[in-house]
Amino acid sequence: MKHWVFKASAVAALAGVTSSTKCANPATPIATGPKLGAYNTSATIPWATLQTFDSANPSVDFTLYNPGAPADAQGARFTRCAVDTGSTSLVLPARRLDRELYESSTEQGYMFYTSNDRLSIGKWMNQTIVFNTTSAIQLKGTVPVLAIARQCICHGWKLQEDGYDCPDSKRQGPWIERNRIGIYMMGVGFGSKSDPAGVFGWDKNTFLNVLPDDAHPGPFRKGWILDETGATLGLTELNTDRFLWAPLRRSYPDATLDWQRLEGVIKVNDLPELNSTSTLIDSGINTMILTAPADYAVPLNEEGNITLGTHINVKFGPRHAHIGEITYTIGSQAPYQPAKDTTIKPRIGVEGPGIGRVNTGIRAMKLYHLAFDAEEGFYGMRRRET
Repeated sequence: MKHWVFKASAVAALAGVTSSTKCANPATPIATGPKLGAYNTSATIPWATLQTFDSANPSVDFTLYNPGAPADAQGARFTRCAVDTGSTSLVLPARRLDRELYESSTEQGYMFYTSNDRLSIGKWMNQTIVFNTTSAIQLKGTVPVLAIARQCICHGWKLQEDGYDCPDSKRQGPWIERNRIGIYMMGVGFGSKSDPAGVFGWDKNTFLNVLPDDAHPGPFRKGWILDETGATLGLTELNTDRFLWAPLRRSYPDATLDWQRLEGVIKVNDLPELNSTSTLIDSGINTMILTAPADYAVPLNEEGNITLGTHINVKFGPRHAHIGEITYTIGSQAPYQPAKDTTIKPRIGVEGPGIGRVNTGIRAMKLYHLAFDAEEGFYGMRRRET
């Protein structure tokens, strides 16, 4: 299970959370969505393997090569990478990229796992990326890649204090060096403020930095749809049929294509509802993550895990205008249950009064197709036909 630095406030996973059979359609959905009438170009990147959304990190295949080099040049690299809706950057081992280009880069970068204090240090370098799709269209662009060269466990690491290093007083064990690093992650989400050094921001989002090839120059709407067939880039009225949409707020005033996480409402048993400031379906985990205020009496067993039979209702989208809903029941055997993890306990007291956050994990994608419109700022959910 992973937690990235851009999930710094999304903390421990619920232990043994499973879901009931309730999955309601919204009573009062948002009626409007993105204006897509002028757009007619899209292409689907197929999943690398048959996808049932039981396990985290569905993967896609692509080719990388140095900017300016022809696609068939020596050094082009075919790569498979996990698609993560909870992050926003392409992160790869430095050993899989051009060493000379890496050494010449002066832009250092980092990634820090807040759940286990794993620090990854590397450099940013641009690469040309090409996706083959299920149609004749190729998707291509120049994207920033964080090439990781060193990793270690660094307790309490802070960039402002420690820079791109881990002092001996904080480091647990030795550094893991270049040839032993094996991270392959393509973050395609939103809701992370720009950070020049860290893995944040729409400008580092691979899916927002590719376009159709020159033979297919039609109007192309930046955004994506994720379903059982793959990742479709380019939104149209046709491919977004039956989606319900919720508006997103800008991450910060001058944000171009980045938006805050989806709002929502969380309710545990008969406790008061919590306003969720981040209601995330994260393809990067198959457990469930919940944060709640200190006075929110989530029932726990002696081990500190949520007790069997507890109901957790999640409504996606603004209050009274939600676009999807799932009720989870601890101990249920529903097929879209988040995976059990009895070693990690929920942490209460992170949020302020009446505020919470939830990350349902990937298995909610058994119930809903997902969409993100990066240009106007909408999040969409479409109930899967069964």
